[in-house]
Order: sequence, then structure tokens, then C-alpha cells
Amino acid sequence: QAETREWAARLWQAVQSLEEPDRTLFVRYYYEGEKLKDVAKELNLHPATARTRLHRGRKVLKQRLTEGGEQPCGET
Repeated sequence: QAETREWAARLWQAVQSLEEPDRTLFVRYYYEGEKLKDVAKELNLHPATARTRLHRGRKVLKQRLTEGGEQPCGET
């Protein structure tokens, strides 16, 4: 459980390091569970643009979290 908490903390830190509007998009969509169309509208983004930003952001987060060859629990 300690390792899981550590990864959760690292993930949160990585999300917080994203530039706006990506940070707000990630927090509201993934953490707060808001609908993508609603978040996109409030951030003045087209829903397709918001999806693209989420996709690119996930790639950035994966890269940041796996630097040095480390991987989250259960991933190979």
C-alpha cells in the first residue's frame, strides 16, 4: 500500500506540473469525474481538442512517471 500511495502522490505531482488548460482538464475529468463536453465548454475548447489534449497529456505523464525505468505496480 505504501508503494501505491507513493505512485498516487507522484501522479498527482505530475498532473500538477502540467500547463493550463491541461491541468484543469485532467483534474476535472479524471479526478472530479466531470463530463468531457462540460469541462471542454467551460475551458472554451472543442470536445475533440479536449480529447486530443488528454491523449497527449497521458503520454507526457507516462513519460515523466517512467523516467529511470520505474513503472507503477502491476505494469511491465
